[in-house]
This record gives sequence, C-alpha cells and structure tokens, in this order.
Amino acid sequence: MKVRKLFLAAPLLMFAAFSVNADMADLMLQQKIKKIEKKLTQQYLPNCSTPRNKYDKVYCSGKLYSMFDDALNKKYSEAQKSLSTAQKSALKKVQLKWIRKRDGQCATVTNKGVMMNLTCAKVRTLESYFYLDLIENNPQNFNQLMKDYSKRASMH
Repeated sequence: MKVRKLFLAAPLLMFAAFSVNADMADLMLQQKIKKIEKKLTQQYLPNCSTPRNKYDKVYCSGKLYSMFDDALNKKYSEAQKSLSTAQKSALKKVQLKWIRKRDGQCATVTNKGVMMNLTCAKVRTLESYFYLDLIENNPQNFNQLMKDYSKRASMH
C-alpha cells in the first residue's frame, strides 16, 4: 500500500516542481519586460517615466503604447533580416497568432467602437518585443525560441 501511495504521489511532486519552474519563468519574463519598458520609455518618452497626475497617466498610456508598437514593428523587421525564408514564414505564423491573442485579451468591440485595455496591450507588445529581440540576437536558437514564443502566443 505504501508503494502505491508513493507511486501516485510522484507525478504530483513532478507537477508541483514544474509549476514552480513555470511560475519562476513567468516572473523572470515579467522582470525582463519591465526592463525593456523602462529602457524604451527613458529613451523615447522620458517625461512619461513618472507621470505627475491622472491626466498625464492617460496621455502617456496612449503615447507609450504607440511607441512600444512602433518599436515592436522595427524589431520584427530587424529579426527577419537574419532568417531564412522558412524561418520568416514560421515567425509570421507566430506573429499572427500573437496578434489574435493580444486582440482577444486586450480589445473589446462594442456598438460604440473598440475599447482597448492599454495596460494589457502594452504588456503583450513588450512580451513580443522580448521574444523578437531574442530571435534577432540568437538566431542559432531559432527553433527553441520559436517553440517558446509560439507556446506563449497560445496561452490564455
């Protein structure tokens, strides 16, 4: 009976270890995204690093999202330069999946228009920027990076 209990408990321990590792990886990704956000903000919109009031926060949210989206588009173009035709195609598929995820999570269409959660869109955009930067600077690890990026683009 003890052997059976131990045998059943082993997968639970493995799951718990995986969960801790996944949580740790998520935390590390969030920290890296914060660093990217800070760097880009200070570089392109330093006045939005510390908004003084609610008006500044709203104003800066739109400006920052637009700037992050522009930086993402540039990063995408840069990442593609070192890729083969097949790799470019694979990257495009993941990007399209990522766009659908971002839109599904961060935008709501109503009869009055589209409401965008800029915080959500910002985080998704910086997350994509992070992966594109890794792909650009580590083309030798393209397959593994694409696997990770694709998995992230599929997560809810």
